[in-house]
Amino acid sequence: TEMEAMLNSTIAKWLEQLETKDTASKNSLEAGLKALAADGNESGVWEVVACASSSWQSNVNEIETLRTKLNTYEEREKELTASGVFSKETARIESASTGLKRKSDDISAADEEQGDDIWSEFQTMLVGKGGNTG
Repeated sequence: TEMEAMLNSTIAKWLEQLETKDTASKNSLEAGLKALAADGNESGVWEVVACASSSWQSNVNEIETLRTKLNTYEEREKELTASGVFSKETARIESASTGLKRKSDDISAADEEQGDDIWSEFQTMLVGKGGNTG
């Protein structure tokens, strides 16, 4: 049944990781859940345990996803540091005389054409929304 499948997968893993001072109560809970699953009795106790174990499994999955992302980011940081791109704070400065930083490689042409005049951009935004420009 569906209950037995859940008991043998998610709930079993959840019970295994539970820390308790009294293993007899843990074994009693497991035996009671097996009896509920065998009878097909979806009581309140079953619902609470099912929700708790599902929530635990979701958290475990989320933590594993975050751990994988973190490892990827840490590896990327090591690669960038080793290649010299971020080895020191001055790595993006083009020349010591100007002190200007080189442009990012991923700036699009549209971003460059937009210009640096924030007031013109603001006026264009107001005119586009029917604002007063006079």
